[in-house]
Amino acid sequence: MTYETPLFTKIFLSAVTVIEALVGVLSNALILLLIVRFKSLQTVGNLLLANLAVVDMLNAAINMPIQLLYTLLEPRLFRGPVIAFLITFLQRVFVFLNLASMLVLLANMYFGIAFNLRYYAWKTHRKAALCCFLIWLICTSLAQLSCLPILSIDLGDSPVGRHRAEIFNQGKHQFIAVALFVLFGGIVFVVLIVCSIRRSRRKSKTGVVPENSFKLFVDEMCFS
Repeated sequence: MTYETPLFTKIFLSAVTVIEALVGVLSNALILLLIVRFKSLQTVGNLLLANLAVVDMLNAAINMPIQLLYTLLEPRLFRGPVIAFLITFLQRVFVFLNLASMLVLLANMYFGIAFNLRYYAWKTHRKAALCCFLIWLICTSLAQLSCLPILSIDLGDSPVGRHRAEIFNQGKHQFIAVALFVLFGGIVFVVLIVCSIRRSRRKSKTGVVPENSFKLFVDEMCFS
């Protein structure tokens, strides 16, 4: 016996998904437009931010419509292991890209505050572009590797929902491990950033550092 989603639920979920997708695409497109339009905003930090905006925009433009179609038409069209593999890969690759991009932004913030002028003299737009390329390459490769076990799941022409339930059941430990790793990395960078800000302020008060590192970082992120 198959469960049929009520019409009201389908309409409500569709409206919410469409609104979320539009907001995600338009807001991130606005960020990219501002960075491209104003040369003063084209800093290394903002290039990394633009990379995150691209990830979020593509996620909203690709995964959310797929989720909408999956919710409405899943029993009829979304069947078989190939569709399940494709949907799982797209969702995982954008999750990895989003998390990696945020960690890189935190790392950029920490290095900018902790190493001050040495870091600003070292980093360039070319290195930022290379960093973004490596983020996409590594995350795409990790998503592909994480999806390889899916090929061993044989449920025939079952709905994608059954495939995804089995995929989640087999990969939940990997998901928890990745989530804990990213959470731990984020906490570490936040703690390091806070400690660096306090250390920089103490040195500024004692006259050891003539330039406030945190102020320099904010200026570079926004207007340098």
